[in-house]
Amino acid sequence: FLDITDRVEHDNNEFAMKGIALHPDYASNGYLYVTYNHNNGGTRTARLSRFTRTLGNPLVASVASETVLINQLNQGDFHNISVCRFGPDDYLYIGFGDGGTQEDGFDNSQHIDKELWSSLIRIDVDKLPGNLAPNPDSDIPGSSTGSAGFSIPVDNPFVGATSFNGRPVTPGNVRSEIFATGVRNPWQFNFDPVTSELWLADVGRGNREEVNLI
Repeated sequence: FLDITDRVEHDNNEFAMKGIALHPDYASNGYLYVTYNHNNGGTRTARLSRFTRTLGNPLVASVASETVLINQLNQGDFHNISVCRFGPDDYLYIGFGDGGTQEDGFDNSQHIDKELWSSLIRIDVDKLPGNLAPNPDSDIPGSSTGSAGFSIPVDNPFVGATSFNGRPVTPGNVRSEIFATGVRNPWQFNFDPVTSELWLADVGRGNREEVNLI
């Protein structure tokens, strides 16, 4: 259905194609969203892209239709991007690990004004009226010109934040995509079809793993 072998970095460990989610209106628009690891001449990124079903054959997606929505520079070899899911609110959720290193050396879980690492993000791929443009960032194509491929739900928890963890932050630098933060490697999550609760599996270090209700 979709062969993007030529652009997926696979290292037999944690770099791979990670997730696929069909748009809630897929039957009409043919949009699907894919998370994967990419390597462009040694520049390794965690990527979210949109593809479109081929018009002439509904059993094949158009490889040439790729629109990159997020292209975040990888810091290490582990705990990068994970699955993507549409929630019952029709927003797209994507998990990001802490960037790697066995000793958690990147300190990504204590910030909301750096990259998207150590978080579960929530974005509006339909750019509905009333939602917000993402703050400009080199990891978000088009964000510096107001033409990013998604918007920020206005009720995301860190929209307009001026402080976090007891220190001031500049609202224009906040990664307002973040829905929940402080996770180590949220490699799998899903929504309860009855209650709409969000359950997330997070990788531990040496003693415990976690299942979190977000």
